[in-house]
Amino acid sequence: MFEKFENFVEIIFSSFSRKRMFFLIAVIFLFFAYQSKIENFIELNLLINRDFSNTWLDILLLLTSFYFSIFFFYKIFKDRYVPSYNEIILSILFIFYCFYYLLKTSTLDWEFTSSKVFNMPFKYIHFILIPLIVFIISFSFRFLYDSFFLSKIKAPVNFSNDSAIDDINEDELDYDTIVNKLTDVLKNHNSEKSFTIGLVGPWGNGKSSIIKMVSSQLKPKISFFKMMFNYLKFADKDNPIIINFLPYLNHKEEDIISEFFTSLSKELSYFNGKLANQILEYSKRLTNIYKENQLVEFFENVASKSIETPSKNLYDDINIRLGEIGKKIIVFVDDLDRLSDSEILEVLKLIRNTADFNNTIFVVAMDKDYVVSRLKVNNEILDSKFIDKFFQLEILLPELETKTLGEYFIKLLLKSDLASISNFEDRLNFALKNKYNLFDLYVKNLRDAKRIANQIIFEYPFFESELDLKDFMNFTYFKLKFPKLIKILNDNRNTLLKIDKTGQFYQLPMVKPSDKKKLFNTNQSKETVIIIDKFQSLDKYKIYEELKAEDLTVRDFINVQKDDLDLLLKTLACLFGEENEIENNHSIKFENNFRKLMQQKFLTTDLLESEYQLLFQNADLPLNDLGTPYNLPYDLINVLFEQHKLTELLKRFDYFNSNSIPHVKWSILILGILYEKRVDYQLNEIEVLRLLHSFVDKRIELNADNKGVGTWLLNNMFEEILSLENKLLLYGEIWHRRKDSHLWDIKREYFVSLTLEAFKEYVAQFKEQKINVDNYSIYNVYHSIKLVGGIENEIKQIFISLWNDENIEVLCVQMTQFAPFSGSGFTISDFASEIFQNKLNFINFVEGLRTERNNISIIQFLMLFNLCAITDFSKYILFKFRDDSMMIARVTKELEKNKLKKINDAEKIQVFFESNDEEIINKIIVNESLKSKYEMSAFLFKEKHYLLVVFDEVNARHNIGLVFPQEMLRNVIPNTSWDQKPFTLSNVLNKKPFYISGEKYIEVFSIQPPIPIA
Repeated sequence: MFEKFENFVEIIFSSFSRKRMFFLIAVIFLFFAYQSKIENFIELNLLINRDFSNTWLDILLLLTSFYFSIFFFYKIFKDRYVPSYNEIILSILFIFYCFYYLLKTSTLDWEFTSSKVFNMPFKYIHFILIPLIVFIISFSFRFLYDSFFLSKIKAPVNFSNDSAIDDINEDELDYDTIVNKLTDVLKNHNSEKSFTIGLVGPWGNGKSSIIKMVSSQLKPKISFFKMMFNYLKFADKDNPIIINFLPYLNHKEEDIISEFFTSLSKELSYFNGKLANQILEYSKRLTNIYKENQLVEFFENVASKSIETPSKNLYDDINIRLGEIGKKIIVFVDDLDRLSDSEILEVLKLIRNTADFNNTIFVVAMDKDYVVSRLKVNNEILDSKFIDKFFQLEILLPELETKTLGEYFIKLLLKSDLASISNFEDRLNFALKNKYNLFDLYVKNLRDAKRIANQIIFEYPFFESELDLKDFMNFTYFKLKFPKLIKILNDNRNTLLKIDKTGQFYQLPMVKPSDKKKLFNTNQSKETVIIIDKFQSLDKYKIYEELKAEDLTVRDFINVQKDDLDLLLKTLACLFGEENEIENNHSIKFENNFRKLMQQKFLTTDLLESEYQLLFQNADLPLNDLGTPYNLPYDLINVLFEQHKLTELLKRFDYFNSNSIPHVKWSILILGILYEKRVDYQLNEIEVLRLLHSFVDKRIELNADNKGVGTWLLNNMFEEILSLENKLLLYGEIWHRRKDSHLWDIKREYFVSLTLEAFKEYVAQFKEQKINVDNYSIYNVYHSIKLVGGIENEIKQIFISLWNDENIEVLCVQMTQFAPFSGSGFTISDFASEIFQNKLNFINFVEGLRTERNNISIIQFLMLFNLCAITDFSKYILFKFRDDSMMIARVTKELEKNKLKKINDAEKIQVFFESNDEEIINKIIVNESLKSKYEMSAFLFKEKHYLLVVFDEVNARHNIGLVFPQEMLRNVIPNTSWDQKPFTLSNVLNKKPFYISGEKYIEVFSIQPPIPIA
């Protein structure tokens, strides 16, 4: 308990900096120093009349105080809000001042006014105090509870970060001996000059962890009371100054110097302010000299005792003062192997020359081989001897043994959620013991182990029941080491790999004596490729011969370094070669497993192999044993649809290569179900049809049972699964691809007769039910089968026979075509010409079915259709449907669905003028004055002449009734006494001739949309 209390006090003292404590004391001191002025200010500005009373204000203050009290409590306990120290200090100060004046009220003759609402004994100042007190008490209670009583349950750690450990008890690599020995050296070594220790080891082998553990060991373990003194810096003279210097955080070389000396100055400021300032001045001079490229001369001056310069004097003075304070300085320099060659040199010069201070120890963690190679790149050094002179002691960390890394790797995986998977530990040990698990080739250090473990922890739960763990681990190594090869392998899988004879799994192509074909083709420059001699059995693979061939630039083509070719070949062999023996269907060599890994999708919508196999649980049973209808997996397919897995199922079918006839048959039936319900399942029809064709082709190819495939399809899929409509659509698709489909093993004459009979049955079904105006399925069926075997004329007649006087209105609605971007322009669909030979025949057909029962609705369509006929169907006719509810509903729906607007047409009116005088119509059309004002067209229909004039709606009444007829007669027949004629709007709109000469006349034939007569 006392230890917890010490830790609690340490947290308090480490949290409240000296600046905050000084600020708190200063504010209290200033308060009492200026107390009289503060009290005068309060009396003048904050006190109110003692008789003041406002019920609404009291209620508002009460509710506000209550709200903030609940708000603070909720934020701290529910949202785990952690207030800043400034918020805490200001709250405490305000509470202190309020209570201070509450207790001092009698001496000041102040009276804090009480609230009158609900007769509650609250003063106005309480409305402010209560939320602040709730705030402080809530925070204090939660802080104490977390510090002393909260049982901290550690959740399973799934992923391992790359941060170093600082607790020697957590060391799993037996570095405790090195840590203790290095700590002892740092504590006991004293020198007038600096001393440099190199912590040398391969990348990722725990050098940073050793530094952190040593730093933790150097931190004194002291009692609570000594800690109190240390806080005030009274009793820490014997403790060294520790600086953790990370040069890779600086982006400029000169910043390395500045950053180091700034950190050193800050630590020394606690003991000697002048020394701290001297360090900063020293750093400034170094930086200026660096910028002036005089750094070498400066180093020489510092190192030479014979040359006295101001910089040398400053350097000596710093050393003297360091001796006076008696503090040992320990500088940990981590990750030297992250720097460029120039940055590495800068750090070494800093250690050797510019920071060569008394009793200073540098501990530098580095991969020495990397540092030497970096410095050799630009000829900075000749050999490693240059590095050796910088270090007086080197502590070597050898490469970790594979056994140690393996044990560490297993611990990482078993600390994660993977441990909850059934038999995972046994499967993991079995996988690692397999001689073709490439763990020892890929995992060379702790970072490799953590990185690969994290990847497996993330991805393996998606494949735990699907993939062999050893294969999955090898693929994970391969993916992390050669990420660009994943796409190359996937895109060229049919070239780099091949499907075995059973069509089920991939394998590396083997070398054949006569095999001259290359896997790769490139015209890139020639380069000698490394010859693989470490694994002699690899030469049996075709890819081995090509990778070592001199006429292929392997590194450029597949982007792999020469040194990694051996590893690449071994990996491919262990994944797809004979080395990877298939023991079950979880092998990566099975194409569906390989595909899932290649897709690199890890979603809940992924189709599991177990789910896929469940679809085929009845595949081996004879269909006759399943009863009628067959016990097909409709329910399971519905479940897969609800789980959004049907798209994955189609992809899985795309990789199907089994030669099992029962499985191929069952696949056809399942695809038939998907085709039948493709709309409900929101599937791509083209994709489903492609797969159906593919599986039927495969079934025909495997037709070894001497039974007709076509007969089987007709009896089992067309009759049992497909609706009549989808059957016809599929017939049309099969005919369209007849050159490739071979009509699915159905004789051509029989196929044609089947299609014709099915269409007759389909139309008969339509006749028995009320036809929905929005149902265009029969049109889709017609277009699908119209080219089948010369039956087009027959199916046209069957189509025409569908319509009678009861449903002719539906036909008229469906045959009416909208003008683009308009809800008011119409014409007759071209489909009418296809079915009835021409559109006039269609109009006559409609006229023939007009009866008293349908006259009201049909007459409007005939008006529209006749106007279309007048223009020879060359114009979209503006038309207003008034009495036909079906067409009005369709217009409304089209406008909503396509968001159409009556562009231009909405402001126009079409007027047809009829005449039996061709000469007058021709004169009107060519008249320049009229052409410049009006849009006009002339037509001849049934020995009558028609003039179509388009008017703007705004001036339509005036133009149609008066202006245009008068202008027309004035310009075309000038001798006519046009001004004596009764040109009234009513006469014109009622189609009374406004020009008569003998038997010749001109009158209005049609106005659309109609203009009401006043």
